[in-house]
Amino acid sequence: MHPLVRDAYKRLLWVGRDYPRGGLAAIRERAKAGFREHAALTDTEAIIKAVHAARWYEKEIVGVVRLAKYRAMVKHTSTPDAAAAQLERDAPRAAGPLA
Repeated sequence: MHPLVRDAYKRLLWVGRDYPRGGLAAIRERAKAGFREHAALTDTEAIIKAVHAARWYEKEIVGVVRLAKYRAMVKHTSTPDAAAAQLERDAPRAAGPLA
């Protein structure tokens, strides 16, 4: 096995740990299928091309993971503020002596 291929597989599994849709198991199955599809490649240029495709896929996974984490953070941090604002809007106004 070419060292770049092994490295690409390990990288895919490493970034797939936090994958939001199916986790590591989903990434492992997709990676296995992709690597088996190109298992017969012997030309160095074709192997390098396939490794570049795997690295592109790795960057896409990183993007999906970051987006999922960002959305979770926004959802977690914005909910209390939105709830407090809603309570302030719905709170009855106290009638003071000048009202």
